[in-house]
Amino acid sequence: MRRGSNPRCEGARGEVVREYLKDPKGWKEKIGYGKRWMIETFFSWFKRETVLARKFERMVKEIEQKVWIYNLMVGMMARKTLSCEG
Repeated sequence: MRRGSNPRCEGARGEVVREYLKDPKGWKEKIGYGKRWMIETFFSWFKRETVLARKFERMVKEIEQKVWIYNLMVGMMARKTLSCEG
């Protein structure tokens, strides 16, 4: 949110500004603000990955496996983080 955002503006933007100004920290948690870096990191990694298969069907299978493994690792890290907080 930019400094000096006008909470009196009309439409959806005004609603967002007013909600943010009421509780900035709560708004950020509710919206998930600041988590875009996780998605950007994933896509950056994924685009750099090399596919070794030569046949299209095997390429698809290889990519599916890489995504599955990545999701598995992210899930494990999330559980570890949650267990450390509790």
